[in-house]
Amino acid sequence: MSLYRIMLVDDEEEVRKAMIRKMDWEQLGFTVAGDAENGEDALEKLEMLEPDVVMTDIRMPYMDGLTLVAKIREKYPFIKILIFSGYDDFEYAKQAIKYRVTEYILKPVNGEELSEILTRVRISLDEEIEQRRNISALQESYENSLPMLRELFLNDLVGRGADVSGMVPKLREYGIDILDARRWLAAVIYVEHIEQSEEQEFFRHQELIPISVRQLAEDHLKTYGRFAAFNSAEGITLIAAVDENNVIVVKDLSEDDSPQEIERCAAAVAAYLRKESFKNVRIAYGTVVNEIKGVSSSYKEAKMALDVGKIFFGERDVIAYSELGIGRLIYQLPIPLCKMFIKEIFDGKSPDEFDEETLVTINKFFENSLNVSETSRQLFIHRNTLVYRLDKLQKSTGLDLRVFEDAITFKIALMVVKYMKYMESFEF
Repeated sequence: MSLYRIMLVDDEEEVRKAMIRKMDWEQLGFTVAGDAENGEDALEKLEMLEPDVVMTDIRMPYMDGLTLVAKIREKYPFIKILIFSGYDDFEYAKQAIKYRVTEYILKPVNGEELSEILTRVRISLDEEIEQRRNISALQESYENSLPMLRELFLNDLVGRGADVSGMVPKLREYGIDILDARRWLAAVIYVEHIEQSEEQEFFRHQELIPISVRQLAEDHLKTYGRFAAFNSAEGITLIAAVDENNVIVVKDLSEDDSPQEIERCAAAVAAYLRKESFKNVRIAYGTVVNEIKGVSSSYKEAKMALDVGKIFFGERDVIAYSELGIGRLIYQLPIPLCKMFIKEIFDGKSPDEFDEETLVTINKFFENSLNVSETSRQLFIHRNTLVYRLDKLQKSTGLDLRVFEDAITFKIALMVVKYMKYMESFEF
């Protein structure tokens, strides 16, 4: 067992020597680290000897025991102090209490009494050490848990909107540097499942992909300002930051950050990730909010933009909630209502069941804003051929795409069918 170090302070050398000689220090759990003849001598030796306990007389030349105790308490508050006194003086006792003296011992004291006192002191030291070990263990456990606590807090912040009163202390406690901004923005970075490849060892470990994506995104975003990025493993969908393929970014914005600047930043991150072999990357972001508690709504918008983007903007790797247009409304329609709409417009026939030639013609016509001449030129067909195709489509659907209202109806129908097929892909 480890022995506690004790220091003896008395102006009478014979007393010190007798005490060292007569007590079985090791049996009591102590070793005499050294001795001193007065308070000044003791203070000079304290730093070198590093005692756990100081036993001192009160009356000594140069510096008395109580003055020594006061100075020890200033610099070494955890040292146990035992005072010997030949005077049963109330004022001495009051001073001893003031300086949190462990034991106030009246002389004379025999070996048995001193052994009992030292045993109590040793037990007290044992308990304090155990308590400190427990505190250290708790502190270590807390520090090890900080990354997880940070993730949980940030998930709560974007998922439900954390309690505003407790938000600021938690952000500071977890070292999340997004306070004191004027505006905030939430975004989601999504990496689609990557097929395993013998040539690419890393991609055979799908669980490492979100970690790598997050690190790469953090490295790149450092040049853009303060942010907090975190992964979530809540489930298999995109609800509540969910899918392990998602990285959520909560970014603070300056007044100079325009929508164009935000899109440029997102596009740069996407390009950077593609350069690092993550080809199927999508980034979606919500609208800017003026209060940090609004980050939750910005995140929900980003989450919707990610889903709607997959359905209607498949060719784009960056999509903003503000760009969703009518796709946002279609996304919220119940499937039975969608089916009723398609049946009413096309009499049960799906508009995407047309032959390839017709579908190409329709899409190109929409791309060129219903311009017949430009569409025929890009399709390398005669204008009359395009008119014939449009007439044929009108006969089968009752919709003339050259008429704006009919074109809008047809376009919405195509989007509704896309949405239905997307939702059906999740059905088992």
